[in-house]
Amino acid sequence: MEFITSKIITLFLICISVISCATSNLDFQRDARDTFVKIKQNVAITVCNPEDPKECLTKVSKSTGSGAVVLRTDEGSYVLTAGHVCAFEREMQLAADINANSIHVEMRAINFKLGEYMADIINMDETIDTCLLFARNLYTTKVAKVAPYSRSLVEGERVYNVAAPVGIFYKDVVPLLEGFFMGNRDTRAYYSVPAMGGSSGSPIFNSQNEIVGMIHSVNVYFPVVSVSPPLKELRAFIVNGIKMGERERLGKKEDKNVESFWKGLGLSDMSDNSL
Repeated sequence: MEFITSKIITLFLICISVISCATSNLDFQRDARDTFVKIKQNVAITVCNPEDPKECLTKVSKSTGSGAVVLRTDEGSYVLTAGHVCAFEREMQLAADINANSIHVEMRAINFKLGEYMADIINMDETIDTCLLFARNLYTTKVAKVAPYSRSLVEGERVYNVAAPVGIFYKDVVPLLEGFFMGNRDTRAYYSVPAMGGSSGSPIFNSQNEIVGMIHSVNVYFPVVSVSPPLKELRAFIVNGIKMGERERLGKKEDKNVESFWKGLGLSDMSDNSL
C-alpha cells in the first residue's frame, strides 16, 4: 500500500512539474518574437568646396534601434519604434554649422531574414519619445497586437521584451528578455527589464502576447530599470499615427479598405472613444 501511495505522489509531483514548465513556455510565443525588426538610420552630410563644386566630402552618421510591426498593408508595414531612433536634430544642426550642401536621411527596417526595407517617418511624439515608420514592401514579418484600451497592467506583472541591445541581431537570432511592471509616473511607465543602446524602440509584451509598452530609455546607473510610455498613451499614438498614415496612403479609397487594417491591428473599434 505504501509503495502504491509513493508512486502516486511521485507521479503527481512529476505532473505538476510538467504543467509548470509548459505554462512557462507558453507565456511568450514565437509569434510575438517574430514581430520584431531592427531599425537602422544613416544620415549623410555633404560639404562641397565653394571654389570647386565638384570637390565634395560626405560624412555618414549611423545608428541602430529596435522596433515592432504593428500593422501590415498591401504596400508595406507600420513599425513602432522610439522617437529618438528616428530623430536627426544633431545632424541638422551640424549641417547648418558647417554650411553643408546637403543632408540625406535614410531609415531602414531589417527583418529576421536580414532583408532591409526603406522606411518613411509617419509620425513622431517627443513628449513620449515615440515614432511610427512605414516600411515599404515589408510583408513577411508578423504583426503584433496592441493591448486593448480596457487592458491595464498590475504592479508586479511579468512582461517580456524583444530587443537588439548594442546591435545584437543575427539571422533568426535576437535577445529575449523579461522583467516586471513597476508602475506609472506621469508620462513614464517603469519596468525591471535590462536595456542598453540599441534597445530603444523595442516592444514590451504581456503574457497574452500584446504590446503593452516600448522601451525608450534606461537608468544610466542601474540599467535594469527601463522606461516606456504608459500603455494608454502608447496605444493612442499607434492608433492615431496609423489613421494619419492610412488617410494619406489610401486617399478616397480609405472607407472601403481601412476596416480590415484596423482589425489587423487587433482593435475592434477604431473610433476616437476607443483611445
